Amino acid sequence: MKRFIPLVLIKIKVFLIFSFIVFSCTDTDERPEVSYEVSFKNTTSLPFQIKGFSIYDELEYEYEINSMSSGGDFTYDSENFDGYRRRADSIVIIFPDNKGYICADRVNGNNFCFDGKSPLGSDSSFSHLGNNIYEFIITQEDYDNAYTLP
Repeated sequence: MKRFIPLVLIKIKVFLIFSFIVFSCTDTDERPEVSYEVSFKNTTSLPFQIKGFSIYDELEYEYEINSMSSGGDFTYDSENFDGYRRRADSIVIIFPDNKGYICADRVNGNNFCFDGKSPLGSDSSFSHLGNNIYEFIITQEDYDNAYTLP
């Protein structure tokens, strides 16, 4: 009888350790990756240019978006919506009169991004068109409030 109790305790310990390993390896909070599509929409009376730069200040992409048009389509798979952050570390939007915006994850003393929104931001800065398709809309008011770029 004395040998039976330690054997039962060993079996219980082994079962508890095995259960802990199995259940600790499963992450129930993990979200599946979703395919997101983002683009820019120009509702101003002027065309503008968009330039995206890497963390090393290398030009990653460049688009010109005409008045009342959309462009700069980008699709990526992710657990979370990141706007254009997956494609660039900083984005420069330039109107023909050298006014515009500079939105960057790293701010070097100057903040020339939009007031309250960013193409590098969350989905609240974007118009949701359904099916994980989003547009970052640049309005005439955005043009009127644009900064003179350095």
